[in-house]
Amino acid sequence: MLRYPRLPLGRARPAAATLPAVNKQERTYEILRDRIHTGVYAPMARLNIDALARELGVSPIPVREALRRLEAQGWVQFRPNAGAIVSPVDDTSWEQAMVALAILEGAATAEAQRHLRTSDFTRLRKIAADMESQDDPVRFGKLNRRLHEAIVTRCGNTWLLDLLQQTHDRLDRVRSTMFSYLPERAAEAAREHARLIELLTGEPRVGMLEASRRLGVARGTIQARLDRMQRRGVITGYGPDIDPAAIGHSVTAFVTLELTQGGGRDQVAARLEYIAEVLEAHTITGPGDVLCRVVARDNADLQRVIDAIVDVPGVIRTSTVIALATAVGYRTTPLVRATAAAPAGMR
Repeated sequence: MLRYPRLPLGRARPAAATLPAVNKQERTYEILRDRIHTGVYAPMARLNIDALARELGVSPIPVREALRRLEAQGWVQFRPNAGAIVSPVDDTSWEQAMVALAILEGAATAEAQRHLRTSDFTRLRKIAADMESQDDPVRFGKLNRRLHEAIVTRCGNTWLLDLLQQTHDRLDRVRSTMFSYLPERAAEAAREHARLIELLTGEPRVGMLEASRRLGVARGTIQARLDRMQRRGVITGYGPDIDPAAIGHSVTAFVTLELTQGGGRDQVAARLEYIAEVLEAHTITGPGDVLCRVVARDNADLQRVIDAIVDVPGVIRTSTVIALATAVGYRTTPLVRATAAAPAGMR
């Protein structure tokens, strides 16, 4: 697709400029589109045709045609008694754009696959490695964009690539403006994340289509949010929750370990990992150095487990308490709900 050089942009309105006679309509369109994309013209801002024509040094006709073109693309709306305005940011824009992006990128990737070269795969592996070691979510997002662009650039369907670029432009605008002009959307997004985590906690095998139906959110958005929460370490796995009692280990106990002077915690922890009945171990403050949660088949079997722990080099002595019943089981859903309901500065 033919691209024209874009004029320098800024937050302030640029001084009046006279556009060259050739391609006045296209250049007018490019300038107005760029100002909308970068937020120079905020959502709901009025776009006065005569004032824009004077500023750009053109007649009202190129401005009107550019606005109609932007209207067809969803960037501008014409309203009675108000004229042209920048389209408002609504709370479904992100979901709709993500669904469109998933479809378009899937098609472009399928088209590009047979044209990828060895050098492309080398570049993709380099970007993927950079993503693996990246903790900054903003930087991660940029690398993710580069990875997808490196693939679809081999797609020979220029119409498809043009649609994909338009969708990315729309997403960039939504990213940059949604939470500024819809501050309540940030809180709603947090609540949606909490609902998604709650659903996955209660039904870890639920599929994306069913999760989308239950939550009333697009499937592409569900997947994007899951990926984001996995990267941040919010969701650490989807394994089944096993009840030790159901597999014959009905006794639960907490064993406090005292270690030799000078540490050795790492070595002790490494040896504890070989004792299958030790479900978890934590270094602690107060009396003792390490607290273990262990299970056993019965009290006699618990003695065997404790003896195995005492035999670990570095352990001086242990003290044990047996759990009689579980009053409150391990859970995270109430914490997720409380975090989502908290003010933004406290999350």
